[in-house]
Amino acid sequence: MAIKNSLSLIFVAAAVAAGFILLGEKANAITPGPARDLCKETDYQQLCRAAVKGITNPEMATEAAISAVIAETVSAKEVTKRLGTSRELDTCHDSLGYAIVSLRTAQKNVKEHDRVSLDKNLGAAVSDFASCDDAFAEIGRPSPLANNTRTLRHMTSNCMALATWLD
Repeated sequence: MAIKNSLSLIFVAAAVAAGFILLGEKANAITPGPARDLCKETDYQQLCRAAVKGITNPEMATEAAISAVIAETVSAKEVTKRLGTSRELDTCHDSLGYAIVSLRTAQKNVKEHDRVSLDKNLGAAVSDFASCDDAFAEIGRPSPLANNTRTLRHMTSNCMALATWLD
């Protein structure tokens, strides 16, 4: 009888331990931990941490970071309309629209575990941000969106760095 009770206690202890391990892994997916600071290796850690908000699961963090870039790109695109009309602003508006398409495709690439296409689409977005600045550089004027596009390039750079954690 004592052996049977001991085996039952061992079984219960093992089940409880397994439960704590599973709960710990689930918590690790959304809470920061010293062993899982995905933003540590990014060039723009503060921007990364603001976008990732403590997520430690690489796929979820990359998706969150891309979503943050999309939101900022949409805002920058709206700014182009408020600044007036010019060929250069039209170029920026169009380029930011193309970047949004590339970023949305990049989100799909994360879900599909397609790293090659993910890198290509993130790179295309960076190129689109640069196109906006280039439109103004061609006429010898500073881009009124230079701060926006610089931040967008930095955020996208972070997405590329986060993507290196993906399998």
